[in-house]
Amino acid sequence: MLLALLALTSAQEPVLESLRLDPTVAVLDNGLTVIVHEDHRSAVVATSLLYRVGAAEDVGPSGLGRTGKAHLFEHLMFEGSANVPQGGSDAGFDAMLAEAGATNNAWTSHDWTVYQIQGPPGALDLALFVESDRMGWLLEGLSDEDLTNQQGVVSNERLGDEASDTVYPLYALGWLLYPEGHPYRWPVLGTMADIREVPREELEGFFHTWYGPDNAVLVIVGDVYPAEALASARRWFDEVPRLEQAAPARAEGTPHELLGSERWRMLNDQDDPALLMAWPTVPRGHPDEPALDVLALILSGGRGTRLDDALFYERDVASSVSTWTSNGRLGGEFVISLTRDDRRLGPLLRRADRQLRRVRREGVDQAEVDRVLSWWAGATIRELEDIESLADVLNECQQVWGEPDCLGRELSRYMAVTAEDVQRVANTWLGDDRVLLSVV
Repeated sequence: MLLALLALTSAQEPVLESLRLDPTVAVLDNGLTVIVHEDHRSAVVATSLLYRVGAAEDVGPSGLGRTGKAHLFEHLMFEGSANVPQGGSDAGFDAMLAEAGATNNAWTSHDWTVYQIQGPPGALDLALFVESDRMGWLLEGLSDEDLTNQQGVVSNERLGDEASDTVYPLYALGWLLYPEGHPYRWPVLGTMADIREVPREELEGFFHTWYGPDNAVLVIVGDVYPAEALASARRWFDEVPRLEQAAPARAEGTPHELLGSERWRMLNDQDDPALLMAWPTVPRGHPDEPALDVLALILSGGRGTRLDDALFYERDVASSVSTWTSNGRLGGEFVISLTRDDRRLGPLLRRADRQLRRVRREGVDQAEVDRVLSWWAGATIRELEDIESLADVLNECQQVWGEPDCLGRELSRYMAVTAEDVQRVANTWLGDDRVLLSVV
């Protein structure tokens, strides 16, 4: 299978076929989409429950409402519900699942919120009970004390971000890259004032608007049989009522069109000064997304990459170099982060710009592209090997492409990238109009 995935010539169809999963998809009467993929390589089952709500929906179309609600609910969902006792990490959800040999986690982005459970096949019914109970009857078990406690937990998490040399500058970068009113402008955690002051009635209204079966997708992956897993899903979720009203249209926004290079300076208590270079790019699923990802790994990814060699391995003018892309439902960004152990950031900028101009003017070698694509194929295989990761991948495929079986489609998009594509996106998206943020 690895050889088929790494073939970069005429083997496009084998690439697609080798990644065909053919999961079972069903929609329950209450609107919950259930996706089941059986994989008997190990005695493990993972569930991924995705709600189509994220930080982008914190503030409504009218611009009213407090930020941080979606992320706060990520925490509140672990506090107990109508039929699960409260108790945080020592009781309630965590204790019940731990006793069954299962673990659980969750994460929130601007685009959606995902709850994950992984454990032995015998824990699947418990996992589905837990998810159905907090989907349908969370508020009945949520006390004011639980709310106050989790507001404190999230406030401390936000303070931790503010103390981080790497995370807090990204708050400023989001504010600079997106225009006023764009849902990606505020951080997923929200502002400190909003976290602490959001009233219970606003939270309850948010929950009743978004958290229902007809606004969610449940993925079950692992040592299960589709018919049995679907029967379990129906048993636990059939009685969960639909949202009182269909979920409203999701937040919209367009990327910030930069008109010139914007230079900003941020004072922060950190050891090494940093330079962040950022460009607004494309949303998830855009045709240019693969070539931009490939470009990021050609620029930085260890020895033999453009910026790492020029700034770290050969010249030793940077103490760290990293490049990444981020593509969401409403836009994307391309970021280069450079740090050094003294106060002079000018040499970093000049040397980095020299490499970027070279890529835009001369392009890259196909050998550089092929090396990145080989790595990408290996990373795709690893997603297949990890049950929990695969459950999230199927859920993301469903959101982006409208079908869960998209790994073959995704890999074929990347395998088609050429050196010419990389040079084209560098000239299209990484021009002189950008945000430069000095953190000193």
